[in-house]
Amino acid sequence: MPAGLQLSLLYKIMGRLGELREESFDFLRNSDLYNLVPEYVQQNGEQKALQLLNRHLIHLSERGYVRLGPPTSEGFRAIWLTADGEMFLQPELAEFGQRPRSSGVGFEKQSKKIKALPQSAYRQIATLRCGPQNGKPQ
Repeated sequence: MPAGLQLSLLYKIMGRLGELREESFDFLRNSDLYNLVPEYVQQNGEQKALQLLNRHLIHLSERGYVRLGPPTSEGFRAIWLTADGEMFLQPELAEFGQRPRSSGVGFEKQSKKIKALPQSAYRQIATLRCGPQNGKPQ
């Protein structure tokens, strides 16, 4: 493998993290990613493979897709997907929060407008709804 970062490995890592998130509620481990580079593991050993994976994971961390725990002396580390990582895996999540789905949000906005009405407007509303008898129902 070349010395630089590999775009294909970055995509493979994100895809694998997406698969593994269904199995683990807590965190994932970088050693869970060995199967993405089996030839590299055979030729160079697990320690070198961890170094390779960690370089790519650090890049994903700096881009905001994952959060990494501190490495152990052996090079193992925990991995958590961030909100940006989840959106990378499920682009439709980017729409979440963009528009309100219920009228409840619109109601709050309208109630603020109503609270800002002058007192005379309340009397007019009461007269229209209840009739001219001092705002009491007919």
